[in-house]
Amino acid sequence: MASLTINVSFDNRSELSDELADQASCYGLPYGIFGLVCWTLFFYSIILTYANCPLCSPCRWGEPYKEQKLSLATFATVLTVGPVVFTCIRCRGEWIMTLMTLGQLTPWSFKIMNDGFRSDQANQATNLIKFYKVFGSVMTVLLSIAGWMNLIWLTIGLLKTEETFKLWIWSIYTAALLAIIAMILLCVADRKRRGDQWEGERGLIITMAYLATTLYMIALHIILAQISGNWGGIAPTGAGLGSAIIFCIGKRLLFLDW
Repeated sequence: MASLTINVSFDNRSELSDELADQASCYGLPYGIFGLVCWTLFFYSIILTYANCPLCSPCRWGEPYKEQKLSLATFATVLTVGPVVFTCIRCRGEWIMTLMTLGQLTPWSFKIMNDGFRSDQANQATNLIKFYKVFGSVMTVLLSIAGWMNLIWLTIGLLKTEETFKLWIWSIYTAALLAIIAMILLCVADRKRRGDQWEGERGLIITMAYLATTLYMIALHIILAQISGNWGGIAPTGAGLGSAIIFCIGKRLLFLDW
């Protein structure tokens, strides 16, 4: 009986790999190398806001940071969220892919949240800044939870059949845990020096927060690429490729302002 139970469990996990490989064909967002490049570029874009060098707005370099205009943020949001909705519909609402696609939106909400906190340092808190802070924070938490839940479920389902995952998957969890610990320690230190803050410390806190809330994306990019065999991460169909490109452009436009 024990042997039968183990065999059934292993068969189910093999089916999970096959299901992910099939779903990769309908996935209209970056993954694999393409996804890793997008994640890294967004990471450095967030950091550069603390050097007053918005990546896509050279005309604003060296000037005090200012939140993105609502009109531009709305346009960038449409280009970013649209491909996510398209992918969810195209994958027929499969909950594995739904959580994976929703998790891809965490950098979007994180940038909105960062706009609120970053702008509030130098400017008087306007209604827009307050909205960015609250909306961005809530959405970042919810979307990050969706992404981490997806990764945890995939980890449980794939580790016993996909030996190669064991070599690196735990490093993602360890790095996220260390980022959370570092963020907490930096926040405590920042609170103690309320009258003597330095901008670099705020930048470190945001960096650790970004790692803690989005590191699962690195694992998901690798998992989907490894299972599908498409390490480039470029969708094999025209619609999927177009969706991924629009999504990437939308995320870049989040850093555009004048």
